[in-house]
Amino acid sequence: MLRADPNEFNEVTHPRERRLPQLAQQQPMPPAPQLPLEMSVLYNARDGFGDDEIEHEMMSGSSQNFKIRRDYIKRKERAIKQRLDKAMADLMRERGKKDYEKPGRHGSEEKTKVPPKGYRAILEWKGNIPVGDWAVRFNNLIGCLIRDPCSINIAHNFEEQEFKGIKEIWVKLMDHYCLEDNLESWDYVIPKMAKLIRGWKSDLKKRYFTKISTDWKRIYELDKRVYPFNWMTLIIEWEGEKKVDYF
Repeated sequence: MLRADPNEFNEVTHPRERRLPQLAQQQPMPPAPQLPLEMSVLYNARDGFGDDEIEHEMMSGSSQNFKIRRDYIKRKERAIKQRLDKAMADLMRERGKKDYEKPGRHGSEEKTKVPPKGYRAILEWKGNIPVGDWAVRFNNLIGCLIRDPCSINIAHNFEEQEFKGIKEIWVKLMDHYCLEDNLESWDYVIPKMAKLIRGWKSDLKKRYFTKISTDWKRIYELDKRVYPFNWMTLIIEWEGEKKVDYF
């Protein structure tokens, strides 16, 4: 079921001219629900750098702890950048030799997961779980949005994500689906996002880390929605986990 979005109509086009079968009664789009206060403390640097982490430490810790933390983050960034630069140089050299393999995927388009322009889908809820005709596309849209590097830094867990990015995803969901019909929809969406981020990170690890041993090839075949810096951060993290498991 769809609901017309009054914001999409103007003086020339009357809403009745664009009604679809089973169209819900038109009503003004309500403001997005207030996000839980605890989410506002989430932080990270979505571009891979640690300025937000440094600022957080500066506000919450002593000057000495802040300096230690700042120096650690800077050393970590330099190590990641040096390794990334080498991998990119190797990649350019290999691509200069031959067209090695098909580049990584880009993912499906967001427009296949949303209603027609001018309408918002009405979800059916059963036990705070979306069901019905639009439920699958709604979940697929969440999966698409958490893969957007402008909102989510895949190098971090969900709890470490920047609040602004979480809010951007929520607003986009509200743009296409009538989440205000269920006051507990937030309690479904947030755990769903966390689960999908964990799943995507696990899939990236299996596809582009475990099965590939060279950095340049890991980057060449990588899903193009992942920033190389964030990807190299994950590679170094996973290599550290392997060493711990070995010993």
